[in-house]
Amino acid sequence: MVRPTSRQLASHLTSQHQLVSLPPSPFHNQEQLPMPRPKLQKGQTIIEVLVAAALTALAFVGLLALGSISIRTTSYSRNQNLASSYSSQAADWLRNTRTSFGWGAIAAKLSLDAGANPTVTYCLPTLPTTQAEFIALSPSTCNPSQTIDSTIYLRSITFDLTKLNNNLIKAIIDTKWLDNTNPGARVEVTLGKTE
Repeated sequence: MVRPTSRQLASHLTSQHQLVSLPPSPFHNQEQLPMPRPKLQKGQTIIEVLVAAALTALAFVGLLALGSISIRTTSYSRNQNLASSYSSQAADWLRNTRTSFGWGAIAAKLSLDAGANPTVTYCLPTLPTTQAEFIALSPSTCNPSQTIDSTIYLRSITFDLTKLNNNLIKAIIDTKWLDNTNPGARVEVTLGKTE
């Protein structure tokens, strides 16, 4: 028996079926070329490692600095909010004091303490709850030991008596915290004589 050649098979298959021709393989009948070796440069790897380590360290320091700034900003905001709350608390106390003790008692106390000065300042670590406590207040500025309820906050109130003859007293309430780098919180209240 005679075996058919590949041409005979191809012509036989072509006559019976339609064949799709494929492009020749790019590796068919080509020589295998060796891959080129990269040139070795001594010391280049060490420099690359050092540069990468320096960049990583710089990024790490940047993240630490950003975290520190974020913590300081959060702390400042919290302190500012509490200082505002303490100042507002004193403003409410002052309005209630005028109603409870009367305009005359407040005006007499402030005039006596101010003397010839147009203003008088008190440190208020605690707010007086009785008329006797209010009368016992002494004019003074705050020192670091006079914080509000053992916190870091100092609260003072300055009364401007320049319009006392017009039945008006201006009160400036300042609450600051102990780091001395803050503006604190200020509330201004004008009290008038109510009939």
